Amino acid sequence: MEFGPRTKTKISKAVMNAIMTTPAVSAEQLEKIRQQKRLARQRSENAREARFYRERDSMTC
Repeated sequence: MEFGPRTKTKISKAVMNAIMTTPAVSAEQLEKIRQQKRLARQRSENAREARFYRERDSMTC
């Protein structure tokens, strides 16, 4: 079984769902996980934006 980007996200989503539905996980842990996901999303958006502006600026030269 190959681990492409698709399978990785599927696995992590499945793991996330398992974590979410497990009663042993406290509200604080859930909040931590949500915060980490939010931060990761922000970071990737920032990187995408920075790349876009870098490419745009290099074109004007």
